[in-house]
Amino acid sequence: MDDPKQHQVKSLRLTSTGVEVVRVSKAVDETPPRDAATILRENQEIEARYVKPIEIVPATSRRKRDYWIVLAFGNSLIVGLIAMLPKNPAVLIYGLSGLVIFSVGITWIMWAIVDDY
Repeated sequence: MDDPKQHQVKSLRLTSTGVEVVRVSKAVDETPPRDAATILRENQEIEARYVKPIEIVPATSRRKRDYWIVLAFGNSLIVGLIAMLPKNPAVLIYGLSGLVIFSVGITWIMWAIVDDY
């Protein structure tokens, strides 16, 4: 049993006196050793026959649509507030600064902080 390809096959039978050996044969493993690359190639061939490729479709993001809706609604509220208040330079300057701060803030939140959803 020095050769790892050879091993003994024993057939045993249980009798009233104990266990007796019926037959002893030496079997030789004639299959060639297989490497991982061969097994992988065979698996890929079988998979190619039965599995259709997955079609990856990019997910549509609602972030751009939501950004424009919030930006238009928020800026229109600020412009409406400017139009309703008395007409003087202070209201106009504060209103325009509010537009800029709101627009920059929403842009920062939607494109730098919030991930795609």
